[in-house]
Amino acid sequence: MTMRDHEVRRPMPSRDGSMGVRIVGALLKVEMVVVAATFFLFALLHLGIQLGGIAEPVILPATVVEAMCGLCMALAAVAAVAGTMHAWQMAVTAHAISIAGVLLGILAQARGNGGTALNAVYHRTVLAVMVVGLALLLTRLGRVALRKSPLTGTYAAGSSWRNQHGPA
Repeated sequence: MTMRDHEVRRPMPSRDGSMGVRIVGALLKVEMVVVAATFFLFALLHLGIQLGGIAEPVILPATVVEAMCGLCMALAAVAAVAGTMHAWQMAVTAHAISIAGVLLGILAQARGNGGTALNAVYHRTVLAVMVVGLALLLTRLGRVALRKSPLTGTYAAGSSWRNQHGPA
């Protein structure tokens, strides 16, 4: 017997970095859900609805932009959780649209058309979160995480809910 026969054999790490893919995928999905929820929350606040003692001035253009950004992020989150074949593209598009919307809000605030200090902090915080999310999406792990079906473990290209589960 050689010394090699007694060595512990360790499994080789997978080529797709499956642990990293799962972590990045989970982070992206949670990020999109939380960001969508905060956009909807601020859309309601800009309608004049007080939530938990928090109030923002009524700004209808901000309501429209934040509701649109919330809808984009929510749809992308649903696509990512469902493992649709366009989840990655939808997530990148939702991030791009929402980043543009937040930059528009920051510009409006700089021109004196913005809300409270809370609104200013929110815009900068959500911008930073979405930039990090977009950066993750553009990495190899981000691309694989949202293109891979969570149900079958196969790549989602050419797959759909109907292909995986049969007719509704």
